[in-house]
Amino acid sequence: MLIEASFNGDSTCIIKAQPRKSTFKKGNSAPHFQPPKPKPKPPDPTPNRNPTPIKSSLPFDFRHSYSETDPTLEPIGFREPKRFSPFGPGRLDREWTGTSAPVRDELDSWKNGVTHNMLDDIHNHWKRAEAVRIKCLGLPTLDMDNVCFHLEEKSRGKIIYRHINILILYRGRNYDPQNRPVIPLMLWKPYAPIYPKLVKNIADGLRFEETKEMRNRGLHSPAFMKLTRNGVYVNVVARVREAFETEEVIRLDCTHVGTSDCKRISAKLRDLAPCAYFVRG
Repeated sequence: MLIEASFNGDSTCIIKAQPRKSTFKKGNSAPHFQPPKPKPKPPDPTPNRNPTPIKSSLPFDFRHSYSETDPTLEPIGFREPKRFSPFGPGRLDREWTGTSAPVRDELDSWKNGVTHNMLDDIHNHWKRAEAVRIKCLGLPTLDMDNVCFHLEEKSRGKIIYRHINILILYRGRNYDPQNRPVIPLMLWKPYAPIYPKLVKNIADGLRFEETKEMRNRGLHSPAFMKLTRNGVYVNVVARVREAFETEEVIRLDCTHVGTSDCKRISAKLRDLAPCAYFVRG
């Protein structure tokens, strides 16, 4: 504060105190200084190259497709290096062999059938509902028993309804979404390995002339069935078996089916019908 003094005519001193404008803010005992803003840290140019691998207790080998691959058939080559795991580098505690990620010893629709990432979709649906409705199309519908088997085995659910290509998978009465199994996701679809040639130049048990004559008969015969792309093939196997009771050679019209699907249909019919020889043409 300021002290102001003045004198009267009778030599009397009058002292008056005047308040001084404070430069301090109310409630603070020190001047208010704005601290400088810290400079933002630049982002780390090197990402985490060693992520913690995911551990899963599922007691089976991880494959891209469970129902449409034969684990007993050994490939003769690969289209991409086996070090390129579809789960991502260092994201899974299992080694990718080119066809699967085998379970370790210490551990207790779809065009591609029952795929690995579909298991995660099923558990996500089970969070909101007790059952999930599944519609199958294309190649897997040739063998619906195989699809149902892998669905129940891999998801640990139960098929409670089945009609043609429609399935309802029930999660179970004691299912707990909080304790669902850990399912690491595949980041991309791995390239299919190279398997031995399906169509042989000479059928087993026949000479070259006999094979050529049978091939020409099949190519010039009327089409027994016409298959469409991503159709429902539930009754194809039964009809092929029935046709073989009276015919030696039959022809399926696969004009609108892709080349890859045509090969896989041939492989399935060869085992399910069964057929001794299949020709694409």
